[in-house]
Amino acid sequence: DGGEIHIHAWMLPEVDSEAGKSASAGDIYIEVRDNGYGMPPEVCENLLKDDEEARKRVPKHGSGVGLVNVHKRIRLRFGTQYGLHVVSEPDEGTTVTIHLPAIPDTPENQEMLEHGHYPGRSAKDPEGGSQNA
Repeated sequence: DGGEIHIHAWMLPEVDSEAGKSASAGDIYIEVRDNGYGMPPEVCENLLKDDEEARKRVPKHGSGVGLVNVHKRIRLRFGTQYGLHVVSEPDEGTTVTIHLPAIPDTPENQEMLEHGHYPGRSAKDPEGGSQNA
């Protein structure tokens, strides 16, 4: 009782510089933070790993697939630089940040998305990058 959930969303402005476009320019971030029980660091660091053995070390309070499922779907759809980032401390709560690309609402982009393509990907870079989320 008395728990709180805070949701904050923002979009980084596009930044053009001599070095090129910032890697996160124009991206959308949605932060969901609570003041609940939190998680120990070892649980938090194994939470989103692809390694099945690492995920087995995560205590399950539900089905255990929700966060991993969302993380994998975002990365599959938009590239490995996108997805979820989880920060937590015992007795301090948990913060989950969702990182998504901002896709302008145009008929061309809508058609690409309907056919399972992300407008930001190129034929040379089908994964949309190689940074880990």
